[in-house]
Amino acid sequence: MWDYSGAAQAAMADHESLGLLTLIAFIVVTVLRLIVARLGRKDKKTSIGFFRLLALAAALGGLILLVSTAHKGGNLVYQHGMGVAVFEELEP
Repeated sequence: MWDYSGAAQAAMADHESLGLLTLIAFIVVTVLRLIVARLGRKDKKTSIGFFRLLALAAALGGLILLVSTAHKGGNLVYQHGMGVAVFEELEP
């Protein structure tokens, strides 16, 4: 049913790879935030600051990946027509 060109399939593979990287980035953010929460209970201010900085950097990286992934997904729809149903025109 869906037969796409090589360019569309390559764009889909890029979008899928970026989606996976985005997932990994936000898993890293979550783990770092859990470390900050755990260390916060023990009142170790020096190590908390380091992990907060790492979490912030990972979150910004994840945000960039998220925006890039969304942009590629939009291109898939609007440039390659992926996921868009095509109907035959009825003759009058």
